Amino acid sequence: MSFLDTVLAVFFDKFGLDYVQKGMMFSILSFFYTITSPLFGRLSDKNGCGKLLMIYGAITTGCGYFLLGPSPLLPVQSTLLLAALSQITIGCGLSAQLIPAFNTLLQTAKSNDFPDNMQTLGLVSGLVNTCTPLGAFIGPIIGSFLVEVIKFQWTVTIFGLINIGLTLIFITSVLCAVFSCQLHNNKTNIPYCTVNEQNVISNHESIQS
Repeated sequence: MSFLDTVLAVFFDKFGLDYVQKGMMFSILSFFYTITSPLFGRLSDKNGCGKLLMIYGAITTGCGYFLLGPSPLLPVQSTLLLAALSQITIGCGLSAQLIPAFNTLLQTAKSNDFPDNMQTLGLVSGLVNTCTPLGAFIGPIIGSFLVEVIKFQWTVTIFGLINIGLTLIFITSVLCAVFSCQLHNNKTNIPYCTVNEQNVISNHESIQS
């Protein structure tokens, strides 16, 4: 998200927008991030589907970046409407990625035999609060450099591909956790899976039946 703050104003210049219109375009992403955050937080807490939401968020964010340029890989022309739709897509995707992250990390730590105490909570909180500002610092620097070298369209394409790569990592993580907890339960008959993995296993068993 921070990468866009440094380059969107220049990108919107080609549409001939005034300062008020640029401000409205800037607010689209933050607006949809804000209104969808309670929804994704509720889904993550109630249904324990944090990892699945993060997969959805990575895919959605990646698609939003591809549309924002738009990517040279897509046979579409850049329009103001497409830019607005891509901002909506990125806002919803980032919300789905970031909101469940803390609770999902905490559940994963507990499922890997970390004690359920303040030390674990502090460790996870420190990790999240370290990585988030670090990304906010590095993102604009790398993004601005790439825009100067390979232009905006290819830069958002790279950021879109990064999110697709994150999708593959999330999917691999969920599948490994599912297989691990199935193996653990078969050996010990003791519930070991987090809510995320239990939901995936239940869905898989219902499909088989």
